[in-house]
Amino acid sequence: MKNNAINYKFAFVTIMIAYIIAQVGVIYFKPDWERYLPLLQFLFFLIPVIIITEDNFILQYKINFKFPANVIPAIFWILVGISFIEIGCDIVIRTTLPSSIVDIYNSMLRTYNDTISTMLLNNSNSILEFTIISSCFAITPAVCEEVFFRGYLMQNIEKKNSVRKSIIFSAFIFALIHFNVAGIVFLFVVGLCLGYLFYYTGSIIPPIILHLLNNLLVILSVNYYYGEQIAITNNTFGIVSLIIGLIVLFIAFKKLKTAPNNFAIKKNI
Repeated sequence: MKNNAINYKFAFVTIMIAYIIAQVGVIYFKPDWERYLPLLQFLFFLIPVIIITEDNFILQYKINFKFPANVIPAIFWILVGISFIEIGCDIVIRTTLPSSIVDIYNSMLRTYNDTISTMLLNNSNSILEFTIISSCFAITPAVCEEVFFRGYLMQNIEKKNSVRKSIIFSAFIFALIHFNVAGIVFLFVVGLCLGYLFYYTGSIIPPIILHLLNNLLVILSVNYYYGEQIAITNNTFGIVSLIIGLIVLFIAFKKLKTAPNNFAIKKNI
């Protein structure tokens, strides 16, 4: 199959359907293998795009380690910004929405965290095994999802649309594919940040680094339920947290916009 604007939609939908079926199959038939689910992304995300890529894979997906020096500090500031936004979203949801919806939100969040906790901790019989499983959850999605969503999907959408549309749509699909309804807003924000980081740096490496660091934070906090340990009844702190997060992101990306870039998409947002 050729990697062009006509066929990329078919390729993307086919890959996604196959990936979802494979996940369901593992969970249903081999629940003991559930802890290694992220490895499916090598099979369904990374390998297919390598196969359907006609040009040089490294150039096509911008695997470029030469990016401006200010990118690494910007990545950490972006991580700080999205962390504030995550906290703010969580507080605003808990203090603004009706209690019935908040109960559903808490239940979904607890289920998601329990699932990740079980995969990482309860299924690990040694430090080595925990390290391997954690690496599966942190490194594999960071590499495979960035190549697939930013490298493949975003760039193909951009061929006939604006950069902004390609970033927004790829971020939306990125959020949906995680099947985490409680965190879909936060995941969408993360997807936007990854997309703009890819655009402004012209390299897939910075988004991979940001994605990896964010995954590590999730692993470290997997047993910590923010809303249940700190009773917050006023959404002021949540709103302030959201504002701080947005300001930090704005400053970080504004600095990236002025960085010299020989690889970025040559198209106005």
